[in-house]
Amino acid sequence: MTTMKRTSTIRGDQAGFGLVEVLVAVVILAFGLLAVAGVSLMVAGQTRGAAYDTDQAMIAQQVMDVMAQDFDAVSTGTTDTTISVAGRSYTVSANVTQPSVHLKEVQLVVSGRDRVSPDTFQTSLHRARPLQ
Repeated sequence: MTTMKRTSTIRGDQAGFGLVEVLVAVVILAFGLLAVAGVSLMVAGQTRGAAYDTDQAMIAQQVMDVMAQDFDAVSTGTTDTTISVAGRSYTVSANVTQPSVHLKEVQLVVSGRDRVSPDTFQTSLHRARPLQ
């Protein structure tokens, strides 16, 4: 019986991955993970900002709807109030002017405690005229 002996033809300097290759791969992977973490933080901040913008628009719409229901109950001048939505506090400043008997101009400034810039909304309220 004849036995065969296997011999390797790979030289010693070419067998497997070297330390430099593994180090380069780890560095590239670390940069990739840092990029993913940075994008995740940016997306979280944008989502939070969108939630604030939505809250401010919703508050302004609700305040304007209440004002539109009773023209005579809306007094001219500036009023400030605080409203809470989902645990966040917002300050609503309403400035109402009356350029004519049948028209009131409303400017609402809604600002959140955590927001840098307030949002401004404007509308006109018209007195309902009786049908003839």
